[in-house]
Amino acid sequence: MAADLLAHAADLLADNRASSVQLRFLDDRMTEALRGVVRIAYSRGARLPAPEREERKAGYPREGAAER
Repeated sequence: MAADLLAHAADLLADNRASSVQLRFLDDRMTEALRGVVRIAYSRGARLPAPEREERKAGYPREGAAER
């Protein structure tokens, strides 16, 4: 949805006849899309592994790696 909105925004902003109602509607939809992007980014960030410890940098496997 965000990619579609960006394309629509480019077209709408290039049109000097775009009304304030159209721009407001675009703003509302882009805000919704950006909220979704932020929600997904936080969700994915929460699943990132913890920073590597020195043992892992030396080539030792992560604890519990054999269980996966």
